[in-house]
Amino acid sequence: MTTLDLRNRYWQAPIKPADRHKTAFTASDRRRFQFCAMPFVLKCAPAMFQVMVVRVLDGYVGDFTLVCLDCVITWSEDWEQHINYLSLILECLAINKFTCTNCKYHIDKQYIQFLGNLVDDEGSTSMPKQLALINHHEPQCTCKQM
Repeated sequence: MTTLDLRNRYWQAPIKPADRHKTAFTASDRRRFQFCAMPFVLKCAPAMFQVMVVRVLDGYVGDFTLVCLDCVITWSEDWEQHINYLSLILECLAINKFTCTNCKYHIDKQYIQFLGNLVDDEGSTSMPKQLALINHHEPQCTCKQM
């Protein structure tokens, strides 16, 4: 398995020039600004970004790759197939001007940690450390404690 982390998340998602006026805001000195890329503050930004990445990798998602926001997971049966899949994924990302971080990737791993789970060729299991935190958590009783 391999995981790739997309750099700068939403800032890689351009906003069409015709729609930029919808993102306009005024600074304290009364200058007006518009976003050229998707701002992090939009409620729908995570969903829109996820849809965009899935569309970029259309045809591969579900077959040998999955996308969760800015994380792309790829798996295969053997090393040669894995290299071919990674080439396809990286080519799609490059064509659409998406870049990956150079420090948050994992290549050719037997298992990965993902969203509090250990994922391997057998499936997904909860991480014992995460389960222990949940099982030993004291319930909050008052508003102040919450």
